[in-house]
Amino acid sequence: PETKPNDWHDLAARLLRHLDEGTTDSADSTHTVAVDDYLDGDRWAVEMDPQCALCQGNLGEALRIDGHFEPAIAHLRRALELRPDLTVVRRGLGFALVQAGRASEAVPVLLQSVFDLPRDVDAWNFAGLALARAGRHEEAIGHFEGAIRRAPRRADLFVNLAAACASVGKIDDARRH
Repeated sequence: PETKPNDWHDLAARLLRHLDEGTTDSADSTHTVAVDDYLDGDRWAVEMDPQCALCQGNLGEALRIDGHFEPAIAHLRRALELRPDLTVVRRGLGFALVQAGRASEAVPVLLQSVFDLPRDVDAWNFAGLALARAGRHEEAIGHFEGAIRRAPRRADLFVNLAAACASVGKIDDARRH
């Protein structure tokens, strides 16, 4: 049977809800749905309804996970133009900006994501990464510590914290982490 645009809107809403519920363990992990399985469907959904913010956001997130950062950024920005309230899309935009090497642009986006999603470990972690890459190491330390408070068993958070501590000369703190 042929899929109707509303079916894609429903799928987009379900996937975004899935992301918003924090089903990923880290920003680089894949979601329980295979990204490749959704790229074609997400592209089709955007072609069918370019005004669908959820469709734009899902395509942007799938492209980001697949390593296509610049097109991901364009789709995530478009989704936020259409629906500024999509906080999980804002977080994805921040992730994509960091991954594209645009840390200075990512900082305000991710700081807003931390504010909007205060329990989201990855928002805290990526805000820390963006701050560190933008040369704001002391602030990065605070964000890595915030991420660790939310997920004290994640080794990558301790590695990021130790690197930030070392970058500001806090060698004893870096060794401890």
